[in-house]
Amino acid sequence: MARRFYEQVSVEETAEGHIIRLDEHKLMTPAKKLLALPYARLAEAVADEWRQVEEDIISSDMPMSRLVYTALDRVSETYGATAQAFASYGETDLLCYRATHPDALVQRQDEIWTPYLDWAKASFGVSLQIGAGVAPIKQSQSSIDILTQIASGGEGVEPNPLRLTGLAHGAGLLGSAVLALHMEAGEYKTENIWRAAFLDEFFQFEHWGEDSEAMARLDGLKREIETLSDYFSLFFS
Repeated sequence: MARRFYEQVSVEETAEGHIIRLDEHKLMTPAKKLLALPYARLAEAVADEWRQVEEDIISSDMPMSRLVYTALDRVSETYGATAQAFASYGETDLLCYRATHPDALVQRQDEIWTPYLDWAKASFGVSLQIGAGVAPIKQSQSSIDILTQIASGGEGVEPNPLRLTGLAHGAGLLGSAVLALHMEAGEYKTENIWRAAFLDEFFQFEHWGEDSEAMARLDGLKREIETLSDYFSLFFS
């Protein structure tokens, strides 16, 4: 484990983007790429994580840095495949797989999940089918293609691996491409996204009692959702 070796952390605007200096050293990614960002606020958020290091540099305590590293080192190199991987969540989207019983859970899923699917259809033309149980649902290729295009930015649009990293991470975290897109859109409360993504678990708590270990896991996931929310909000200079 590396230890803190620097005194000062600063952000500098250059022709390459906003870079971070640890004393006189430019911050590099694990793949030895220069960490240069187009968004000043995101650069400051990464810099703040480095400022908060006391003795040991612990990557798990630096979620913004890890997202940026993923974007620059991995997603930038596998952009098309990552966009397709994001779109594939449309085929298994959490919001489409509904319970058959009890009636209270069926109603809860319809009340909370269906508005997100309606939003995706109205906003992007993504029309995902709903099914009962766990049997695979055949989604239209046109909807999957639209999700791929949304993730990649479409033809003629400069690739944005930082944005795509957020979408891909969100889809994996939430089990839903639609919820990830809703987070990017910014019109939500983190609490609502958290409770929608883990609706079944909260329903079980209500009827069978809260499990402390399971709740601790959900609290950890909520913190990840909050981090992702902050990450998306920083995509402005």
